[in-house]
Amino acid sequence: MPISRKIDTAEFIADVEKMAKKFYSNVENVKIIIGGDGAPWIRNASQYWPNTNYVLDKFHALRYLKQLFPTRFNLLNQQQYQTSKSLFESGTYSELTNHLKQAIIKNEKTTKLKEVVTYFRNNSVGIINQSLDYNIGTSAEGDISHIVKWLLGYGSKAFSYRNFKNMLLLRTAEINQLDIVKYLKNEYDEEKTREQHFYWKSYWTLKKQQLYVAQGSIVKAETKKYFSGWNHR
Repeated sequence: MPISRKIDTAEFIADVEKMAKKFYSNVENVKIIIGGDGAPWIRNASQYWPNTNYVLDKFHALRYLKQLFPTRFNLLNQQQYQTSKSLFESGTYSELTNHLKQAIIKNEKTTKLKEVVTYFRNNSVGIINQSLDYNIGTSAEGDISHIVKWLLGYGSKAFSYRNFKNMLLLRTAEINQLDIVKYLKNEYDEEKTREQHFYWKSYWTLKKQQLYVAQGSIVKAETKKYFSGWNHR
C-alpha cells in the first residue's frame, strides 16, 4: 500500500488470517502469538483475531535496554541489563518497571530511562504475555536485522532479484556452514533437467502434430505403439 495510507488494523489482520489459512489447516483451533515493536495498531491487533495474544517483540525490548545500559566495560550495567532482561523474559512487568525506576544510571541517561519506562508501560500486556506457556517468541525482526540489513546496510538499496537472492544465499550459507557451491550446482542441474524435459515434451508434441497432418487421420488412443498401423491403406 502507499506509504501515505494509514493502515486499517481490522482489514490488515483479516488479510493476514486469510493468508495463514492458505498454509495451515488448524488456524482456527490454535493459540496464535502476534509479535510487534509496540506500534498501537499492532498492540490492538488481537481484538480483531480470535485466539491471539500480543507480545512485545524481544528484539525491540532488549534494544531499548541495551541503549539504557551499555554493557561494554561496565560491570554494573551488565548486571542491571541481565536483571532487566530476565524480568522481561519472565513477564513480570511490575518488577521490571520497579527495577528500572531504581536503576543506577548517568545523568545523561535520565531522559532515555523515562523513554524506556513509558515504552514498557504502553506495552505492559505485551510484556506480561511473555510468560504464556505457548509463547516461543518471534525471530522475524532479528533474522531480518542480522541477515538482510547486516548484509545490505540500513539505507535504501536497489538490486535485481537474482543478485539479491544470491547475496542472501551466500550469507545464510555462511551462517549455517553450508556448501553453497554444491547447493548452487544442484540448483543449476535441476534447472537444466527441467529445461530438457520441457524441450523434449515440446518436441514430441510438435512431431505428433506433424504426423497427424501427414496421415490425415486421428489417433483414437495414444499408446507406446501409436506408430503401428499408420501406414496401412
